[in-house]
Amino acid sequence: MEESMIKTSDAAKNNYSCEICGKEYGELESLDTHFATHSNVKYKGKISKKSLRVKANLMKNSPEKKHICNECGVAFSQNWRLNSHLRVHSKVKDHVCQECGKAFRHSSNLLRHLRIHTKEKPFVCDLCGKAFNQKSSVKSHLLSHTKEKPYACNICGKAFRERKALKCHLFTHTKEKPYACEVCGKAYRERKTLKNHFLTHTRERSKCEICMKTYKTNGHLQRHLLTHEKEES
Repeated sequence: MEESMIKTSDAAKNNYSCEICGKEYGELESLDTHFATHSNVKYKGKISKKSLRVKANLMKNSPEKKHICNECGVAFSQNWRLNSHLRVHSKVKDHVCQECGKAFRHSSNLLRHLRIHTKEKPFVCDLCGKAFNQKSSVKSHLLSHTKEKPYACNICGKAFRERKALKCHLFTHTKEKPYACEVCGKAYRERKTLKNHFLTHTRERSKCEICMKTYKTNGHLQRHLLTHEKEES
C-alpha cells in the first residue's frame, strides 16, 4: 500500500508530516493512524514502527515531485495527477441533471445520480437477488450475508463492514474533526453530521428525488428512502 508520509527536515527533527494535509506528528504510529483517515486501504492488525520507517524512506527516495498545488501545497510527480487533484478544490459543477437541476463535478457522478430518476438498478446480489443502483451498495450488502467485517482498526482492533465506517472511527483515536461549518466554524467527525448542521443555517430541507417530499435532516431522508426500496422489492 502506498503511504503518503515523509519525514521533515532536521529543523523539525523527529516530526512526521502527512503529505496530504500537512499535519505533523511526533510518532510514526500516530501519523499512520492519521493517514488512514485519507486512505482507501484496508487496515488489519498493527503495523510495526520498522515497516513504517521503511515506507517513510521509500517516500523520501521516490521520484521528485515538481508539480505543486497552489491551493494546499501538495506535490505530485506528474502533471496529470495534479490536474486530477485540483478538482478537489474546484467549485465548478458543470455536469447538470436535466431532471432536477442538481450539478456534479464529474460526469460519472451525474450518471450515477441519474439512476435515481430512471430507477435503474443494474447491480444485483447473487445470493438473494436484491438490486441496487450503485456497485458499492451491492458490495456492502453482500457483507450482510457473510457477516464479514474486513476493515479493522489497527489501534483497537474494532472491525467494520464498510471502509467509510472505519475512516470515521479512526477520528475517535486522532480526535480530529475535519468537517467544519463555513458559517460558524463548528467542526464534526462525519460529513453527514456537518450537512445536517448546515441546514440549521440555511433552513434548507433534504429532498427525496423520487417523490419530492422534504425532511429536516438527511438521516430522516435516508430512512424515508427505504420505503421506496420496499415498494420496489
